[in-house]
Amino acid sequence: MRYRCYKRQKWHYFFLDQCYWVHSALIVGSVVRFDDAAFLQTLFAVSNGPVLLAIFMWKNSLALHDFDKATSTFLHLMPGAVTWCWRWFGHERAAALWGAPSSPRLVITAPDGRGGAQGGSWPPDVWGLFCRPLACYCVWQLVYFVKTEVLDKEIIAADPELMTCQRWISTRSSWLKHPYVEWCGRCLVLPYVRGRGKGARGEGAVSGALVWSEARDSRWAGVVYTAGNFVYESVTLLIALPLYQSYHLHTFALTAGAAYTVWNAGTWYTDRFPAMLAAAAEAHKAKAG
Repeated sequence: MRYRCYKRQKWHYFFLDQCYWVHSALIVGSVVRFDDAAFLQTLFAVSNGPVLLAIFMWKNSLALHDFDKATSTFLHLMPGAVTWCWRWFGHERAAALWGAPSSPRLVITAPDGRGGAQGGSWPPDVWGLFCRPLACYCVWQLVYFVKTEVLDKEIIAADPELMTCQRWISTRSSWLKHPYVEWCGRCLVLPYVRGRGKGARGEGAVSGALVWSEARDSRWAGVVYTAGNFVYESVTLLIALPLYQSYHLHTFALTAGAAYTVWNAGTWYTDRFPAMLAAAAEAHKAKAG
């Protein structure tokens, strides 16, 4: 259903994003029940790192009346919730697969190594929870880059209504004010803009939004977007490391993500929804008059 809606809106390139691939892997893992610690650790890291924290990046809201908003929220929240169940309340073989018993009472929650959990010493498996997931991300990013910047580049450039994640971020005013997008604009885009002789406005007057708007149609825009994506992926995968070790931290992270979506929905209903109703009423009144 969502694909049909997005195809009609020319947003179907969003289905190439990482979160959809994670959901596909999650479904395969749920149906086939892979007894593979490498697969489970990689899926855990990606689900509770970049995908879970995308709730805060995309400012998801659990507005249940809005199919798109609700779907986006569950798209980012559910992988973390499913892997939470697998990690802490899985089957009896969880101890062998995950490197820790399924009972949360026995799991180490501090880096002192005194919890007695099998394989639960600190630091965690950096290769399995960071390096391997980051390598998988690089494979996905390469496929995404080739698809959007090589194979379909002319198609996307010819139709300004075709929306990709990169185009969304670089054209939406609310996103251009996002702190991370501002940082990427200043640190990644600004050197390119000045190198092309476009940044002649003075240090104080240059904003991330300005340099994004100047560079988004350049041939390096895809490279800059990819570099910003890599930074985000690396940092969020590091955040997933302590979540893998601690039942309490993992539970808190999921609860915080869910609470954030509810807060955003409440804010939308109390602030924006009445204004939308008033504007619709005014439009109807003007049309009737």
